[in-house]
Amino acid sequence: MIRVRARDIGSAVAVVSLIGLGVAPTAAAGDGTFRLVQCDPAHPSANEAVREGTAAYVVRLGCSDSGSNRGVRIDSVDRAAKNRAGRVRWVAPAGMSIIGVQLDAKLRRDGPHRSRLLVAGPGDARKEVFARGGPSPTAWKTYRWTGSAAREFVAELVCDSKDGCKQSGTAKTWVRDVWITVADHEPPTISVSGGLLEPGWKRGEGHLGLRATDPSSGVAAFKAALGGALAYSRDVLCGGELAPGLSQSWAPCVSTANDQTSLDTRRPPFADGPNGSRICAVDFAGNEACVQRIIQVDNTGPVVRFFSDLYAPDPELIRASAADQHSGLFAGSIAVRPVGQDEWDSLATQIRNDRLEARVDSSGVPAGEYEFIAHASDIAGNTTTTSLRSDGEPMILSFPLRDGVQLRAHLEPGGAERKTVPYGRRARVEGTLTSATGEPLAGRRIVVDENFGLGALIDHRVRTVVTDAQGHWRSRLPVGPSRRISVRFDGDLTHVPSEVSAGRLNVRTGVRLRVSSRKVREGRAVTFKGKVGRVGARIPAPGKLVQLQYQEPVTRRWYTVRNPFYTDSRGRFKTRYRFGTHYSSNVKIRFRLRALPERDWPYRAARSAVRRITVVAR
Repeated sequence: MIRVRARDIGSAVAVVSLIGLGVAPTAAAGDGTFRLVQCDPAHPSANEAVREGTAAYVVRLGCSDSGSNRGVRIDSVDRAAKNRAGRVRWVAPAGMSIIGVQLDAKLRRDGPHRSRLLVAGPGDARKEVFARGGPSPTAWKTYRWTGSAAREFVAELVCDSKDGCKQSGTAKTWVRDVWITVADHEPPTISVSGGLLEPGWKRGEGHLGLRATDPSSGVAAFKAALGGALAYSRDVLCGGELAPGLSQSWAPCVSTANDQTSLDTRRPPFADGPNGSRICAVDFAGNEACVQRIIQVDNTGPVVRFFSDLYAPDPELIRASAADQHSGLFAGSIAVRPVGQDEWDSLATQIRNDRLEARVDSSGVPAGEYEFIAHASDIAGNTTTTSLRSDGEPMILSFPLRDGVQLRAHLEPGGAERKTVPYGRRARVEGTLTSATGEPLAGRRIVVDENFGLGALIDHRVRTVVTDAQGHWRSRLPVGPSRRISVRFDGDLTHVPSEVSAGRLNVRTGVRLRVSSRKVREGRAVTFKGKVGRVGARIPAPGKLVQLQYQEPVTRRWYTVRNPFYTDSRGRFKTRYRFGTHYSSNVKIRFRLRALPERDWPYRAARSAVRRITVVAR
């Protein structure tokens, strides 16, 4: 987290850490500038210098030394090949360029050892030498250069002979008190967030947030203006700043800065309605990026009153007028409680044409006196609460407000709560709907809901029927798995809803069994084939579990032939059975197939028709 020093002007505006909305900034015209100070009493270091020494040339940093030798020194210490050099460079980062240099230097050449100061364009594509050393010793001398944008400033001592250069004790390039004028070509980027700047209406305190990024000289300050007047200014504490406009590094300030504050829209300069704002970020070079926003303010709540009279065609529809002259109505709710109680029960409330509407179930609670309260809020978030009618009287009603009904339902034929039918057999459900006093209610919609069990292809099926003139209704139940049937009347404007259970319809599994022969000699085999009905059901993953049974002729008890087995995925099966050779006379044996009950099978257990096979003894 950065530290900032703030100057609050007028209303205190702070700037928050932004979860940024990317906003295209408006950059100030022209490039901002600052001065980089190196190897100077104001900054006795050359931290941004890039030294390039060789075995023949040594670059020494002595910026903090005392005496006349203080500075960056390039000396010849050994024989050098052609174009070998010792250099110290100050290279402007991307987005910046050098437009001026001022420094003190001692420059001296010795034969082919050349001492010089130069600026260069990107990639050394353009060089401009602005100072050269002579053959005689000199005192410290001030050199200056100004010009078009350069990428780097270079001080060097270089060998300029094809035969190489002998070591020299007099050739030198010494520099100090380097002041580089830097042009920062890129303004900051700024993104804004916070509730105060989001679209829509605002009330009370609102958060304002800024996030500024400047990869060049860094973010130096934030400022904001409201209604054309400066309302906020905050400077980032830049670690590389020496004084205003002077820096010890290329990027004296942080590349990304965040800040935050809250503004109270209930105080000047805010007023209900649109408020203009202009929020800016400034980099160390003075480049500026700004965003402008219109802040809509509404600190006045809606006007809310209950209607004096109930709506006669729909007495359980509770209505209240609600209007807002600024941002407009946003939400509202109506609640009810018995008179004398503390807890309110909220009602589902809708907004329709500047009014609140809620429906109360006056027959679902004990009869008595009930009071109502309404809450309305506007788009800005202001809220108004009332329990009065438009005539000033309390909103109190006597319950119930609607008539009750009697809904009856049963399964047919038979009318039992549980009914079992064979596979593929249709059934029906029927009943009546009357008022609480027994009057038939004609033309009302009755919803029949069939709820199926595990293994069914669908969870439930809904059908709708209408009562006749006598309040009677009837619905067929299509073939399919076992199910529970519930019936409901959703109510109307003058009658309460009701729901009853019609019962459970159990359906036996459909089972068919065939044999390859009705007569077989002992020791021979027969083939049993068949199918399990699966209308509306899903055959379990391993198949449907079935059991082939035979009836012992003497005891007439049924026994399982081998073990239960599974059908295929379509409910079909085929199995062979070989009879023994122990028969002393012909015998008739009865066979049947039994579909066993399973948790994920939505039909009841059932047996097939009996098949008789005569075993012929030898």
